[in-house]
Amino acid sequence: MKQTIRSFAVGLFTSSLILGVAFYLEEPEETTSQELTPEEMKETIEGQGYYVLEQDQYDSLLNLKDQDQEPEKEEGKAQETFIYTLDIVSGTTTPDIADRLESAGIIENGQEFEEVMEDGDYSRFIQLGEATVSSKMNLTEIAEAITSK
Repeated sequence: MKQTIRSFAVGLFTSSLILGVAFYLEEPEETTSQELTPEEMKETIEGQGYYVLEQDQYDSLLNLKDQDQEPEKEEGKAQETFIYTLDIVSGTTTPDIADRLESAGIIENGQEFEEVMEDGDYSRFIQLGEATVSSKMNLTEIAEAITSK
């Protein structure tokens, strides 16, 4: 058995030695790097289906985007006000409440609500019964409305 293990080890050592010598004696392939002008780069990128904008064009698009989004947010908040009566029974968990509030349009992100409940230690104080909440309330106010904390 000892002779077999030694033979195996010698074989591994020999093969490693051969690979190492071959690696260090091999000539590296020379790569040719081609310097491209900005115009050639632009043509190459556009040829692949991408758009290339100059900095001033990009800035003007960002300004237009910001101007378009601001009025929509204000109008959306003014029009949408939901009131929801949440019925909490024994065994209702924070994710269940978050899903129901998100489905009713009271909150936008259930995960954020779960984080507020956990970070503020509200989850331990959820009260059984009905709680009325509104979409105008922030996440902390909703958490306080459904708990005894």
